[in-house]
Amino acid sequence: MTLVYRWALVAFFLVILGACSVNVTQVDTVRRFIPDGGEQQRLDNFAWSFTLAGTEYRLYATRIEGRNAYFTNDIGMNLVWDGESIIVLENLPGSFGRYESGREITVEGLEERWYARAGVAAQRAQCSPLREWRLTDDRYGWRQECSARRDGVVLPAVHLLERDSRGLVRLIQAPIAPGGPLMTLRRLKP
Repeated sequence: MTLVYRWALVAFFLVILGACSVNVTQVDTVRRFIPDGGEQQRLDNFAWSFTLAGTEYRLYATRIEGRNAYFTNDIGMNLVWDGESIIVLENLPGSFGRYESGREITVEGLEERWYARAGVAAQRAQCSPLREWRLTDDRYGWRQECSARRDGVVLPAVHLLERDSRGLVRLIQAPIAPGGPLMTLRRLKP
């Protein structure tokens, strides 16, 4: 494993798993995932599960640029997460096309999320502010509830981030679009 690759992994874990602050526990956690000179780690140590509409794929974190984390797999799927949204998903098997989404503040000061997919009209949803939640010391994070209206029907769109007791990201969940199937990105190795 090259030194550059090791540092890229360190940067990935510090940004994604530590959010905006890094403490000694988080740095030690990252060190556990980085192979030392003579040790050969399995790629599974860096694997995440991505599920969409009942189909599961294995993705691997490959790099960090700014606040964006990049994931890919052996069939060429790519996913980009910016700490709040799965902002790009591309090269899924079949004719799904490229997917993009984001979160923004309107000129009126309202929070919105947008969802765009190749060949499908972009959709927008009005959102509540991010809200922190805690079930136990080992399950907490933030949640954002959004909704859109289509043909007089209100369609929900809930975005969720879950952390474990060490503050490491365990799960990222978002709908493809309001009322659509959920995308779930889950860390496989505790």
